[in-house]
Amino acid sequence: MGRAFKIFIFCMFVFSQNIFASQKLNGEHIYLKYKCYACHGLKGERPALGESKIIGGWSKDRVISALQGYKDGTYGRRLKKSMKAQAKELDKSKIEAVAKYISNL
Repeated sequence: MGRAFKIFIFCMFVFSQNIFASQKLNGEHIYLKYKCYACHGLKGERPALGESKIIGGWSKDRVISALQGYKDGTYGRRLKKSMKAQAKELDKSKIEAVAKYISNL
């Protein structure tokens, strides 16, 4: 193999790694995209619609449990219906990412 070809292959490998790294899920992006802040505040500092608990600083596991519960209908009270609609849009990896983000608020 020629030197130029080896350099080309190396560059393609490095470039492809950067593409995949940039596609990792970003919890903050999810929090903003799904407008969680509209009810919970930018830092999770508000009780949603004056009803829910303040979620900022919850542990990652607690957030995951709540979102999974909303998704399958086993968690929540009066806001269950609206949160179920939100949670159904989140797959497992998005739930993990947003839970990590919320746990660090």
